[in-house]
Amino acid sequence: MKKRNREMKRLEWVWIFLIILSFGGCRERSPGVEEHYLIKVGKETFTIEDFKQSFELVKMAYQDETLSDPETLLDLQTRHLREIIEELILLERAKELHLEISDQELENAVWKIQKDYPDGSFEQLLLEKAMRYSYWKESVRIKLLKDRVVFEELEKNIVVMNEEIKEFYESHFNNTLVSPENEKRAMALSQEIIRQLRKEKAKEQYSSWIKGLWIRYGVELNDTAWRKFMNYES
Repeated sequence: MKKRNREMKRLEWVWIFLIILSFGGCRERSPGVEEHYLIKVGKETFTIEDFKQSFELVKMAYQDETLSDPETLLDLQTRHLREIIEELILLERAKELHLEISDQELENAVWKIQKDYPDGSFEQLLLEKAMRYSYWKESVRIKLLKDRVVFEELEKNIVVMNEEIKEFYESHFNNTLVSPENEKRAMALSQEIIRQLRKEKAKEQYSSWIKGLWIRYGVELNDTAWRKFMNYES
């Protein structure tokens, strides 16, 4: 059964490859030319080394015994491959939209993440995972930028009706007392409900939207490099 499940996981990355192929993303290259990239999306590239390093961030969320299971590891790697492809697509879109994350925005996000860790413990955690602090910080910036693209492209344009706000309030905040005279608190709660509803609706639209960007930018996967990596890891 485990062997069968493992084969199913391997078929998932083959499915990714076939999707890319259908979008014209696997091109013939001259014999003997060594390829160092893993993924190309427009002008954005991602190498096997980039993948290995970014995957270390994924592994930080799991116990060593979990990662020692080949089936679990394969599933995480395959999902991460899809996430990286979508990340490169979103970064390309961010360039087109001229979106950026300011240094202050990045510092604020970093502070929110680190504030719950004792002094020096977060840096020690990265050190134990052989992860450079600068690399982790850059990953935070990329996450913020991806979220901004989704907000600008999807969330911002979603209309939320009063009936939807009322239904959401009754389902999630029915026990929260907001007195009529506390207008400021009521407004803040209303804005939070709208934000949550927009995010939920954006998730429903995300799949078809990102698929359109896959086609638009052209995703190229170096199948040979990925196979070598998978054989090395297995």
